[in-house]
Amino acid sequence: MIGAALALVMASQASAPAAGTPPPTAKDLFVSAQARERAIRASLDASPAEPPPTRDAMRQVVAAYRQVVLRYPKSGYCDDALWLAAQLAADAFVRHGDEGDRKAAIQLIDSLAREYPSSPFVRSVKAERARVTAMAASAAPAKPADQHRAQVGNG
Repeated sequence: MIGAALALVMASQASAPAAGTPPPTAKDLFVSAQARERAIRASLDASPAEPPPTRDAMRQVVAAYRQVVLRYPKSGYCDDALWLAAQLAADAFVRHGDEGDRKAAIQLIDSLAREYPSSPFVRSVKAERARVTAMAASAAPAKPADQHRAQVGNG
């Protein structure tokens, strides 16, 4: 698991451009987010997950995928980024039980359908939205840390 943690740190450092270098391309941002997601998924898939990925680490990868869309909205990577971000946000909800993550997943799915209607993922949007919506019924109650986060506005 040390390798996964190291990969996560290296990937996050690789996404920060050095002074005087050109800004990252859509591909650079997407590949960096994918590398960070792979590290999180490796940790999630470990039995038991050690160390388990934190909610913040998962949210940072969702935010990295969102950056692809925000910075390069016409890129061919955008629909992939939204789809993967939605999947990870839903997984964060399952793992940590914070309703904000489930709502973020739905918002990302809806954005994909609305902004990229020709994406091959659009065929799966209805089913995926229903799956994520249904997660609320089986969710664990929010943890006290989640309530504190909501109060201080870090979400």
